[in-house]
Amino acid sequence: VAVVLREDPLQEALVDRLDHGVEPDQRVVHVEPHERLARRRQAEAREEAQTSSAVSDFLEGLFERSDPQLTRGRDVTVAEILDSGAAEMEERLKEQPRVRARILTTLSRAYLGVGLYDEARALGEQTLAIRQEIYGEQDPSVVTNLRDLGEIAKEMGDHAAARSYLERAVGLAEATRDP
Repeated sequence: VAVVLREDPLQEALVDRLDHGVEPDQRVVHVEPHERLARRRQAEAREEAQTSSAVSDFLEGLFERSDPQLTRGRDVTVAEILDSGAAEMEERLKEQPRVRARILTTLSRAYLGVGLYDEARALGEQTLAIRQEIYGEQDPSVVTNLRDLGEIAKEMGDHAAARSYLERAVGLAEATRDP
């Protein structure tokens, strides 16, 4: 089966030539650009669903650690739960960078929420590195990550770093915005 993308007149001419010179046991399949886009979006949706499910499973397991039956009545702090999750994630999700980035973002924001800024920043930096490697500098998730890091730096009182992160986020957002 030959697949021919029909996007321009030159390809149309090629399709016509292929149609006339095809052996009886061969077929030429015409794939319109919108069909290709639909297939790509379906694949992206499947990947997103798998990532969301993995993140949800991980977070459920994380918070099950505070179950009084498992802790034998000992109080477990939020910091202990987050630390445990961060350590486990490093080992369990090495081969799943998209899931890892999503969980790191969640843990970073949770650390920020409870005032553990150093931990929040460290995880935010890890997330940024992963996202830049997977998606490239121009991805919207990188912009969001930089904004989060700017917020963390601001809360830490590191205004120079906050400004740097936020200026970079704005610059990338402007560079990737549709005209």
